[in-house]
Amino acid sequence: MDRKYRWSLPFLLPILLSACAPGPKLLLPKMQGPEHYLADHKTWAGSSQKLLWQDSARTEDWWRLFGSTVLNQDLHTALRANPDIHQAQLTLLRAHQLEKVAAAGFAPQITGNGQWARSRALRTGANGGTSYRIPGNPYSLLLGSVEVSYSPDLFGRTTDRLQDAQAQKKISQAQLSATQQIVAASVAKALISAAAAQDQWRSAQQIAGADEHLLHLIQQEYHLGASNLQIVRQQEALTASAKAAVVPLRVEMSRQQHALATLLGRYPAQGAPAPSLQDIHVPKDIPAVVPSRLLMQRPDIVAARAAVQAAAAEAHLAAADRYPQIDISADLGKAAQSGALFFSPVSTLWGLAGSVIAPIYEGGALQAQEKAAVDTYKIAVSQYHQVVLTAFRQVADALRAVQGADQSYSQSRMAAQAAEQALHLAQARYRDGISNYATVLDAEIANEKDQQAYLQAKSERYLDTAALFLAMGEGPSTSSNDLPQDSHP
Repeated sequence: MDRKYRWSLPFLLPILLSACAPGPKLLLPKMQGPEHYLADHKTWAGSSQKLLWQDSARTEDWWRLFGSTVLNQDLHTALRANPDIHQAQLTLLRAHQLEKVAAAGFAPQITGNGQWARSRALRTGANGGTSYRIPGNPYSLLLGSVEVSYSPDLFGRTTDRLQDAQAQKKISQAQLSATQQIVAASVAKALISAAAAQDQWRSAQQIAGADEHLLHLIQQEYHLGASNLQIVRQQEALTASAKAAVVPLRVEMSRQQHALATLLGRYPAQGAPAPSLQDIHVPKDIPAVVPSRLLMQRPDIVAARAAVQAAAAEAHLAAADRYPQIDISADLGKAAQSGALFFSPVSTLWGLAGSVIAPIYEGGALQAQEKAAVDTYKIAVSQYHQVVLTAFRQVADALRAVQGADQSYSQSRMAAQAAEQALHLAQARYRDGISNYATVLDAEIANEKDQQAYLQAKSERYLDTAALFLAMGEGPSTSSNDLPQDSHP
């Protein structure tokens, strides 16, 4: 090599070595999901709901399938005002800025320096062999320089930092999507539960009113001698029990309304009214994602996969710390005592420097740190596998719950209708003197039980359908370009 180019070898060498990444190659593990969620998937026989399997984009606004204006409005409010979503948005914004910080490591750092000083120095003289110092003439000093420093991506350090930051941003994106989906499902659950409690409360009030009316009639019959005291006491007990059942239902309705208000970013006193269950319609056709799609869209799986990528980057970075790090810097400046001289070529200053920092002996700390980072990667892989297994179990449970809730609802509805008809017949026969009061009492108790069970089964049908959407990762998603606006003051 020509001598005049040899001086550049120390600076070119880091660039040539920057492609050399030490340490093990830690890749994202392959996770193959099953073809079906249930072992007996062919036996699915929902009486009125049908699954529409699809391998496409997620259903982001699944709540609209319930056909409830109130639910749609509440979800729109919650996605804008919920504090948990706002925190997750800010976390994503922070991760985005940290990614920019990591990416800046590939660029050189340029700094400028300017100084001006007016000084008067002391000068040394001699008088008869005795030295002395006296003030000299005042002078000005002008300094200006620009320094450029660069750390080559030796052994992939900067690349690993960027990949780690990118993986952390993916985790934040997935966590935001998960938060949005959980809030959406929680709003639907709270609203449906409040609606169910409200309907049950109204039903319980009607039953208590009917029991009290019947008690009034029996008391009149008793005073006329047409009934005995035992029948009166039995009806009094049944009426009191029916009235007692109203109170916890009112409390439950208020509790669900308070939970709904909190999800909407409101105080409980600001209110969050719930509709009737009659105003909410269960989806007849349920969009369901195939297992392969679940691996790509469910937020906790996406976050776990990104955590593996982050752990791999950190392990590569720990391996790179065992190798040298080279820094290059250059500066160009001016120094003069006057403005005219400052711009003269004779006042030019420059410098060029390079430094190498390499570990020699660390007592085995760096090797142990690398092994610990690899172990962290293996832990992340294991956690990723566990998250996938848990996700498929939750979907399987949700599918079975939807199927069971649909069948239970059909049976409970028929039971409630039959119990109500039986009560009307028993009351008519009692009034006509055909049957005794015990028949009416049994019919009343059965009717109250079946009516409440029907409303409970009806609400469970809605809740299990909403839970299935959550288990499949359906709901709002956050892309890399959908960042929240910086809200810092």
